[in-house]
Amino acid sequence: MSEIAVVGAGVAGLSLAYEILQRDPGASVAVYEAAERPGGNIRTDHVDGYTVEWGPNGFLDNVPETLGLVERLGLAPRLQPASDAAKRRFIWRAGRLHEVKANPLAFLRSPLLSPAGKLRLLAEPFSDTRPGVDESVFDFAARHMGAEAARVLVDAMVSGVFAGNSKELSLKSAFPKMHEMESAHGSLVRAMLARMRDRRNGRLAGPSGGPSGPAGHLTSFLGGMEELIGALVDALGPDRVTCDSPVSWVAHDGPNRLRLRFGDGEERSASAVVLATPAWNAGPLIDGIASHAADTLREIPGAPIAVVALGFRRSEFEHSLDGFGFLVPREEGLSILGSLWTSSVFPGRADEDHVLLRTMVGGAHEPDALSLSDDGLVVLARNDLALAMGVRAEPAFRRVYRSPKGIPQYVSGHERRVAVVEDACRSLPGLYVAGNSYRGIAVNSCIRDAGPLADRILGEAS
Repeated sequence: MSEIAVVGAGVAGLSLAYEILQRDPGASVAVYEAAERPGGNIRTDHVDGYTVEWGPNGFLDNVPETLGLVERLGLAPRLQPASDAAKRRFIWRAGRLHEVKANPLAFLRSPLLSPAGKLRLLAEPFSDTRPGVDESVFDFAARHMGAEAARVLVDAMVSGVFAGNSKELSLKSAFPKMHEMESAHGSLVRAMLARMRDRRNGRLAGPSGGPSGPAGHLTSFLGGMEELIGALVDALGPDRVTCDSPVSWVAHDGPNRLRLRFGDGEERSASAVVLATPAWNAGPLIDGIASHAADTLREIPGAPIAVVALGFRRSEFEHSLDGFGFLVPREEGLSILGSLWTSSVFPGRADEDHVLLRTMVGGAHEPDALSLSDDGLVVLARNDLALAMGVRAEPAFRRVYRSPKGIPQYVSGHERRVAVVEDACRSLPGLYVAGNSYRGIAVNSCIRDAGPLADRILGEAS
């Protein structure tokens, strides 16, 4: 029997262990987590009548693997789709909030872009051809939509998704679908028109994205995203998930065997080891057996981010909060990345007399923001919310959640770095990597990759 050790009990590690056991119920699988609790950045607080997420706000319902996992775990009755208000999204621009209209004509009539910026946007079908380099998201957007749209729309979107810098992120790695659309059609407009034709002709199912947001419907659980983690741990059983067990290093242990050393000095042997931790944590674990891959893993950076959660009495809050929230382009002067109107997106996250906002600070553009104290971050968030929304009431609730490394950044050269790591794993039988440091930062990406990796591990162990 193969002994499979999974290092890291985030959604990637837990869903992989679950998929292995679904395929082979007799498999010996153990998941080790350095922290005192499983889940990684997925954590939900229930405090003072508020339901507050530390990390991901939800997932899009357009990935069958995620919905299939939810169904198998018995969580389908617990699903909570976002409200209709979540369809309305805003950007802070020129001193006020502007709605990003989903309808193209309404979008062009809005004041979000200048007349010159709109004209340039209309010229997208005549964009320059792709250069033969690992193009940044910003350069791609400027080439297709113009510099103004790249600065105002795309940079804000990248801050909201990656907490990243659009001038540093690799388009092919961070937004592969856009890269594929250009490869197939040469133009984003032509690609969207082709998708519309395919949908009308029954060749394509499901929603498509647009200016106001991505395809798919944002979805969570009635008790928050941590319900998914709890269900995975319950399905695995308490004996298979061990917390407070940091791994110090991984070494060879004879032919086709690997040895793990833990922080307390204990050592265990396994036929397969999966590093399901962030890349910057995985690198030091394999210094002794794959130094080049270890160095490459360290090259994958993270963007530090803090979430400032503020609750207000509804009677003292003048803004309607009729929407998902707003994002802030970096050139627009505010320090925050944006704010999600959580109690509007998922009703019930605050009681009927209160509202809840989650405001993001830091990211690749402002990494030093996390040097502020919690009180300092609250003041920063309140000042910017006052400017953007006129919110001057004293919060009835406040919490600050910090992620010093935060979200992995797929900066230029990311595809090469991933290839180096995977080549090293192929040369070391039994070693694998998993998680959001490689092929997608979202919960959906981690779950989508779990099944194929489980097949590969079991296939190579047989």
